[in-house]
Formats: sequence, C-alpha cells, structure tokens
Amino acid sequence: MACNISGDAAECLCAKPAEPPAGRVYAPWVELDIRGLQIYCGNESLPSDPHTMAISSMQYGMSRGNGGITVEFEILSEGSEGYKKLFDLMNKTIKLAPEEIKNTRFRFGWILKDCTNNVDFETQLSPWIHILPVKMSTNIDKGIAKIKLECKDLLERHNDRRVTANIGSEGNLIHLKDAIIQLCDTQDPTIDVEFRNRKGDGDFDFEREPRGYKSVWQSNELTLLATIRSWVSTTKTADKKGVYFRYDPVDTKLVIQEDDVCRKPEVCACDGVIDSYVVNGGNCSPVIEFNPEIDWILDAGGFGGQSGSGSTSEQNKAQEPLELQPIEGSGSGNEQAIPVEYSHTIPQEQHGKMLNEATAANTLANKPFDTAKSIQGELVIIGDVKYANITDIGRYISISVLSPYKIDGGFMSPCTWIAKPPTNKTLSNKKWMLEGVDHQIDSGKFITKLKVGLAVPNAELAADEPIGGEGSCGPMTDGTGDGTFKGEEV
Repeated sequence: MACNISGDAAECLCAKPAEPPAGRVYAPWVELDIRGLQIYCGNESLPSDPHTMAISSMQYGMSRGNGGITVEFEILSEGSEGYKKLFDLMNKTIKLAPEEIKNTRFRFGWILKDCTNNVDFETQLSPWIHILPVKMSTNIDKGIAKIKLECKDLLERHNDRRVTANIGSEGNLIHLKDAIIQLCDTQDPTIDVEFRNRKGDGDFDFEREPRGYKSVWQSNELTLLATIRSWVSTTKTADKKGVYFRYDPVDTKLVIQEDDVCRKPEVCACDGVIDSYVVNGGNCSPVIEFNPEIDWILDAGGFGGQSGSGSTSEQNKAQEPLELQPIEGSGSGNEQAIPVEYSHTIPQEQHGKMLNEATAANTLANKPFDTAKSIQGELVIIGDVKYANITDIGRYISISVLSPYKIDGGFMSPCTWIAKPPTNKTLSNKKWMLEGVDHQIDSGKFITKLKVGLAVPNAELAADEPIGGEGSCGPMTDGTGDGTFKGEEV
C-alpha cells in the first residue's frame, strides 16, 4: 500500500518519510568474528565447534560526538571450552590493540523473506564494525554459561595511558596537522586520523597556514584525545570554525571534523538531514514510539573568562559569537591561559586575541555534544542498519509528529474522528540532532533507538530564533527574553 504524506504532515519533513522494510518475515541476524572464532545467532551458531555457543542478544550504541562505542553480546555456552576461547581472545595489551581490532569485527541486520509467495528479499546487513573485547562476566546455571562480552573501540585503550613525548623541537618546528598525524602514528595503540571539512567531502585548512602554525607541541602527560584537543583549541580553521572529534568504527580511525552546524545568518533547512520520520504514522512508518522531554537548560557558558600571560598584559573577555547573540551569558565560564605553543611563531601582541577567538570557535563547535539539550527525545524505530556506522552522530533527522486522533460529536450530531491541529507544531521539526544510537537485538526482536535533541532559543540558539533554528520549520516561542539579565556585564 502506498503511503502519501501531504499538507501539514509533510511541512516539516525533508524527504519522503522512511517506511518499514519490505518482507513478511523479519529475522534479526548477528555475526561475531573474534580473530577467526566465528559465532552466530540461531542455527549452526558455531560451525567450528558444532553449536556449543550462540549469540542470544546484542546491544550496540554510542552517545554524543566525543564518546566511545560500547557493544555487549550475551553468548550462551555449553561446557567450558567456549569460555576459555573467549577468555584467550580478550585484548590484554595496549601494544597489540591495533592489530587485534583489525581482526575482530561484527555485523548485524535483517534477513527478510516472503514465505507465502516464496520470494527472497535482499538481506540487510551492516558493514563490518571493528571492536576490542575487553570485559567478560558469567552466570553459570544448569550446565549453561551465560557470558556477557563487552567490547570497546580503539580509543578506549588510549584512555589507559598518557602521552609523554613532545612533537618537534626548537630546531625542528612542526605544523599542527603533521604533529597530530605523527602523534597518532608513533603512540601505541596507533590510529589513523582524517581531517574532514564541514561539507564532508575533503580536508580543511587551518588559519595562518593550511597545515596549521608551527610549534613544539607539548603533551603534558595527557591522554591522546586530551593532547590533541589542547592543540587544536588554540587555533581556528581557515573558515573561522572550530573542530570536534568523531570516531569511525568501520575504518577504525579518528576523524577531526570541522564545525558543520548551520547557524545564522545561514538558512540550511534540510542540509545535513539523514532521513525523515512520521510519528503516529501507523503501518506507513517504522516509528514504534517517541518520548520527548523538555527541560529548559540555560547554559550558554564556555565563553567567559580572561586570557593573558607573563609575556603580555593584554586581558580579553571571550564573548559569545555573533551566531549566538542575543543570548543570556549563563553557565560556567571558560578561562584559558596563553598556550606555550604560541611562543615559537605567533607574535606576542596577537596571543590574547588569537586565543579568545580560537576558544570561542572550538567551544561553539563542541557545544552541541558537551551541553545537554533543552528538548531531548528517544525515537524508537524498527531496527535500521543505516545507523551502524555512527559517525552520523551530529547530523540531523526530520520528524513530523501527527496529533493523536479523538472522537468529537455526539448528542444530536454524528461522532467523528478528528485531530486538531493535524500535527504537533512544537515537536515537528527538520532539525532534530542525532545525539546517540542504540541497536538492540534480543529474542527475535531488533529495534534501533535514536537519541535526538532539539536546539531552543536562549539556550543553544539566540533568544530571537525559532525552535530548531532558522529554516527548521520550528515555531517562535514566547518568553525567551532579549539576551540580557540584571547584573550581567555587557
């Protein structure tokens, strides 16, 4: 049956809304390959040691842009041989983590069939996703071991160590990009790194010099990500943007992403939107349920504070960027000392201004991931492998919320099913940001939970913008003020 969405219901959608997958029989599928040990769900679950282990459930997810992935498998094992094999294959050393993660992978999805008409549909499986097994827990009852195997991404092992070496020297100053690549290539566990521009179709340049200014880059006994964050937060891209981190679990690489959020004066509407969904769409929609929550969190913080050093008496207050004004200066401030990296190639008189601008740009780039949204929700849909590679976190989905129907009439007039208005104007929006993904397969059921957030005025947006931002289809709302309050320094 064709499902046509039109009128008010289609106003806040960026494309034809998603529909349930074709097929009359849905069977979820999970396949785990740990360095040659292959385990499946269902029949013939362990071909190498006939069927003494089987995957009974899987949960795979990630939240926010700077978080890591977690995959948890529940494996049923008969006897102790399977348990020993899993134990032997756990990652136990930082040094071998890059090699082991390339040989440990899983994939999941749907097997679709129409048994009545004897039709096979194309099986929908995710790409292979690389993981490290790091934790096991077991419950043994009646001769069956129920094993929970927890797996992480490669960056998890970087949190277990500190970087001690500096990159470059007084006689050999290194560009920022080259320093990051060298750091990721010389510190176990080694990891590939990609610099991705805001359009997602290539590299980006830093300001001053395309590969970043030259310096001796200090690690300060921080973890790998914290070290790189301290370096990139001292400068902006050539387009005056900050950067944030993504992790690609398919190619096992760190992505340094240029800020790609659309802000005024741009009106991006459907740019960056992955898919569109209809809530209360019945059999025409894969949406199972939608649970929004509103908590107006006023935190425009991260832009206050002073910067200066012994080399200059200049003091600068980091103001909110023009893209966020007018907005109340609420939340915690962000004070940062002049970095020692500036001393090699940046003139002293430019230190304060450059740091203020770089801090503001990078705080703005990471704000969608580091600050809780005022409007958040969980959209539960029929399992969708499209969200397997979770580098899509930070992009958008559009949601149209149809109003529930009610019965009107009676007493001298016929009863009629009505919905007034036909859509929920507050929650329908083109710009729900994808903040997290959680795939769950258990007992023949496969669902995907999308954690989404909606930017609101005087919190994530300027006080005079509509919910979701310009071009998002969101409504203007009352009571957001003019961006000032008594006692605020302006």
